[in-house]
Amino acid sequence: MPFANGIHFTGDERFIRALDYRLKGAALHICYDTGEEELYDFPTGEDLILYRKDATPLWLRYGSLTLRETVRMVAYELPHAGGLTCVVLVIDEENDLVTRVVTSFGAYPARPNLAKTEYTFGAVKREGKDLAWRRHCFTCELTGKKIAWTYYNGFVNVHIYLDHFCRAQALRRPGGDASPLVDDPIYEEPAVYVKIRDNLYLMGVTEERINRRDPNKGGSNLLLLMDLDTMQDIGRNFVRPAPGMRVWGFIHAEGKLYNEELETELAPSPNTI
Repeated sequence: MPFANGIHFTGDERFIRALDYRLKGAALHICYDTGEEELYDFPTGEDLILYRKDATPLWLRYGSLTLRETVRMVAYELPHAGGLTCVVLVIDEENDLVTRVVTSFGAYPARPNLAKTEYTFGAVKREGKDLAWRRHCFTCELTGKKIAWTYYNGFVNVHIYLDHFCRAQALRRPGGDASPLVDDPIYEEPAVYVKIRDNLYLMGVTEERINRRDPNKGGSNLLLLMDLDTMQDIGRNFVRPAPGMRVWGFIHAEGKLYNEELETELAPSPNTI
């Protein structure tokens, strides 16, 4: 499995977009709707310094991927949290808008493998300019769509976007995986959808229901930034497979709209009454 800049990748080079180093030398002052402010200094394409009010500055390693030239997905870990907190910034440079996603393990003592994820919207403060008042926003625009995503290892998985949920059904498993194409019970997990731009969306899925059935399974959080114009996505997966362990990395896939009916799509929910 490839490594770059200290970042673990869950795919091979053909299906992973190159890390973007163009933040090197940049600085960002981000104001969030919660009243928080963060200053980011990017001295290199691999290191950032995070400044917060009344807190010691943090020198951190980061990775950055890009869609549409000016939308960046920046990811880093907070080491003081024991490596169990991963922060993702979706930075829309054209509109000076930011969505921050903080994912942590350990919030649920009875379910240590279950991630907790928080979304915060904000804007980049530019000297001499008023703070942008528009925001990225939660959306239901993806509801009813189906996209078949192809990953580096030949895995083809259809995501079925529902209101506050995502279902999935495999069309092809990776080589050597003899699992049925339809999971039993079907894959259906809570999902969050954020509109970044027209036809550009961030989706977050936490495997809460798998973890509810078995606290030793599931619980991971997946973030995908999806461009429906080019049918490509970039994303970050964050998993805690066992106490004291965690795995996170970037992923990338190519997509096609899928119009055929699927067994998973038509099945009743196994998770609710």
